[in-house]
Amino acid sequence: MLMEWNGSLEVGCKQIDDEHKHLLILANTLYDAIMARKRDPRAVLAHLRAFTGYLHLHFAHEEQLMRETGYPGLEAHTAEHAAFAREVDTLVAGSGVRTDYLDTVVSVVFRLMAGHRDSADAELALFLTRR
Repeated sequence: MLMEWNGSLEVGCKQIDDEHKHLLILANTLYDAIMARKRDPRAVLAHLRAFTGYLHLHFAHEEQLMRETGYPGLEAHTAEHAAFAREVDTLVAGSGVRTDYLDTVVSVVFRLMAGHRDSADAELALFLTRR
């Protein structure tokens, strides 16, 4: 396990926090598969694809919530999602079953996920709680 969910990871919006918790579960499962003593590259890739698929779903949910609530930062937040998704999708497409590359993929995914959550998602949650 790379990281355990705790209160400091919450942004304060139940829907977003619940989805972040699920993303963390998927990311931890991916990490565990990569760190396994007898690493199966196909299993690792399957976990990576599951994480990426749910990430896209999460982004769609957030963007729908922002549109429904008239969030003023919609355009910038959506652009950040698009850039993040492009980077992750590019990594997934290039990873194949090369396990050395997958270690890099996980590092990038966690770095981007934490940065986005701590900035853009925190701002969105603040807006939603003040409505």
